[in-house]
Amino acid sequence: MAILSDTQIYKKMGYYADQRGIYRRFIREKENWKNHLERSKEFMLKCVKNKPVKKIAILGSGWLLDVPVENFRDSQYTIHLYDIYHPKPILRKFSAHPNIRFFYADITGGVTVQVYKLTRKNKKTGIKIPLSEIRCPEFTPEENVDFTVSLNILNQLDILIIDYLNNFKIYTNNELSEFRARIQASHIHSLIPGKSCLITDYIENTLNKKSLSTETRSLIHTPLPKGKNRENWKWNFDTQMNYYPNKTTIFDVVGIEL
Repeated sequence: MAILSDTQIYKKMGYYADQRGIYRRFIREKENWKNHLERSKEFMLKCVKNKPVKKIAILGSGWLLDVPVENFRDSQYTIHLYDIYHPKPILRKFSAHPNIRFFYADITGGVTVQVYKLTRKNKKTGIKIPLSEIRCPEFTPEENVDFTVSLNILNQLDILIIDYLNNFKIYTNNELSEFRARIQASHIHSLIPGKSCLITDYIENTLNKKSLSTETRSLIHTPLPKGKNRENWKWNFDTQMNYYPNKTTIFDVVGIEL
């Protein structure tokens, strides 16, 4: 059995394709995403305003759609951008900027590679290995920073992992739900009170063609922190009914200053 590098594993598990898909959806829904992206930027700026902050880590930077780059790059801040993959157009545009640094990292703390190896072992031995054997470590930025932003990533941390596990039909829904909760809880615990904020979608609402609600489900499987300050808004994620056939998808989003 061929031994894959971490990069090959990320590709095999769909991370790179998913990131490209996000941008394609953004192009289709640009006007509908505008409020969500602006609210994310505004909340982030409020959280660091008037604080002794020089270095900021942004977890889940991606295409920088929800990052106030213009406010950061010519300011006193140094921005550390963390993602499993940084799109080439973003690297070309900002790599030379002295206030912006790129870091490649699996924000699950290595859960992705562990899961891939677990499924290989399951396939080889035919023995069901419990998901409790997967460690869910807290994520720590590669370099010390003054403030950390978890940016629309909490709900994304488990999705591709669970989708990949579902391909093998090994684990029950309860086992997968417990695993989701551990991944998300570990991420929340990694955010230091007084030095971080969390922005995440937490409720998915679907509506039919008559704009009537068809389903509402939680996207977060562990308690969210209360925090010091909160703001809520809507994200018109998919109005063209591509995400779910014949349904519009709207997310409830919360920004929490810890």
